[in-house]
Amino acid sequence: MRSLLPLCLLLVSCFGGGAADSADSAVEVDSDTPAPVSAWRRWPTDDPREVPTAPHVVLLIGCTWRADQLGPWGGRPDVAPTLSRLAAQGVVFERTIAQAPWTRPAAAAILTGRYPDDLGITEPSFGPNHRGLPASAHTLPERLHEAGWSTVAVVSNPNLSSLWGFDQGFDVYVEAFPEWTRTAGIETADEVRSRGPAVVKHALAEVAARPDRKRPVFLEVVLIDAHAPRRVSPEAQATFAEADLPDEVARYRAGLNQADLALKELVEGLPAAGIPLEETIFVLVGDHGEGLELPPSHGQAHGFTLYPSTTHVPWVISGAGIGRGRIGGLSTQLDLAPTVLGLLGLGKVGLVGEDLSVAVKAGQGSAVRDTAYTSTRLRWADRSAAITADMHCQIDHDDKATAQSISKGRGLEFSTGCCRILEDPACDRPEWDPGLLERLRGWRSDRQQAHTAAEAQTAEPNEVLRMQLRALGYAE
Repeated sequence: MRSLLPLCLLLVSCFGGGAADSADSAVEVDSDTPAPVSAWRRWPTDDPREVPTAPHVVLLIGCTWRADQLGPWGGRPDVAPTLSRLAAQGVVFERTIAQAPWTRPAAAAILTGRYPDDLGITEPSFGPNHRGLPASAHTLPERLHEAGWSTVAVVSNPNLSSLWGFDQGFDVYVEAFPEWTRTAGIETADEVRSRGPAVVKHALAEVAARPDRKRPVFLEVVLIDAHAPRRVSPEAQATFAEADLPDEVARYRAGLNQADLALKELVEGLPAAGIPLEETIFVLVGDHGEGLELPPSHGQAHGFTLYPSTTHVPWVISGAGIGRGRIGGLSTQLDLAPTVLGLLGLGKVGLVGEDLSVAVKAGQGSAVRDTAYTSTRLRWADRSAAITADMHCQIDHDDKATAQSISKGRGLEFSTGCCRILEDPACDRPEWDPGLLERLRGWRSDRQQAHTAAEAQTAEPNEVLRMQLRALGYAE
C-alpha cells in the first residue's frame, strides 16, 4: 500500500491532443493557461540504504518518436539537433524494435525488460484496455531505488498514470497530464496537454528539491509533444514542410522539434539542479512511431499496424563511461533495462532482454538476437510480427474484426504474410517465409500462455482520465 502525500502544483500548459486512430477535437488556446498537476512525495526522512558511488541516470521516453524522421537514422538533422548531438557523443542503436505500437505496453517493456503479454498488461478482448503493471513486475526504477538511487519521474502521457502502476519504485511521481477544463469561449471540454519545456521545468524543480544530494538520481521524463492531434504554428509547419510529403509530416516534425527543445533545456538545466553532466548517463528512447501516410498504406497514426513506421524507434545512450559509435543488428525495447543495469554493475535477473552494456561501453558491436517480435492488441486489432535482418512477417489474428473496422472506414492495410521490409517498406511485394511465420506462431502461442498465467492488474479510469485517453485515440 502506498503511503503518499498528495501535492497540488501548477504547470504552464497548452491545449493540444493526439490520436492513435482518430481524434481531432483539440483546440488551441493561450499557452500560458495554467493547469493542475498531481505529484506524490515519499522522500524518506531516515534512509538506511547504502549510498552507491555511481552515475546519475536520465531516461527520456519520447512518445510517438519515429526513428527515420530523426537525424541519426537518416532524417532531417534540423528536426532534433540536441538528440543528434547526444547521439554523436554516445552510441546509436541502428535498429531498435518496439514491443508494441502504443504507449502503455511499450513503456512496460522498456521499464521491465519483459514482454507486455507476459505482464498481463494487454487486453485480450476488443473492449477498452484498463490493464496496468502488476505489483509483482520488478521495474527498472524499483531496482535502482533498491540499490540506493533517488528516483523521480515526470510523465505527460495519461497511459502512464499511477492508476496503472507506473509509479512503482519512484520517490516522486508527477503526472503532468492535467485535469480537463472548460475555457471561456470553448463549448466542449478538451485536453490541457503539457508541452515539453514545461514538463522539463517541472522535472528540474523536483530534482533540485531532493533532500539527499549524496545519492545518485534516476530521472524519468516522458514527452508527448509529437503525439497527434498536433497544434503547431504555421511558421513551424512551414519550416519542416516538403513538397512531396503530406502536411501532417511537417506538423509531426514540428512536434519532434518542440520535444528536442525540451531535451536541450533538460540537459542545460541539470547542473543547476545538482546533476553534473560528466557524472550522468543519458538514455533516450521512443515508445512507438507514427504512420504519417509515409508510405500511404501505413495510415496516419499508430497502435494498429506493425510496420517500421510504428515499430522502429530511436535509442541512444550517451554520457559517463559510454563509448562513441553505432550498435548494429536488431535490438528491442526489452534490452534497455538490462543494458542500463549492466552499465551500473547490477544484475538482470528475471529479464528477457539482452544486456548490451559491453558494446555500449566500447562504442561498437552488434545486438545478438536474430529475430525481434512485436505485437498489438488494441480495440479491434490483434496482430503480431517477426522481424529479422531483412525479412518482416506478420499475422492478423482476427480477420473478421479487421474487416469490420475497414467497413467502418478506420481500418489500416495489414495482411498476413511476409516481405523484405528494408527494400519494400510498403510491404506491397509479398514474399513467403514459412519458417519465420512458424516461429512467429510459436512465439504468439508462448505469449498467450504467459498472458493466461500473468497476474492481471486492472483499474477503471475516472471520467477525466477516460476523456484524456479518448482525445489521444485510445478509447471510443
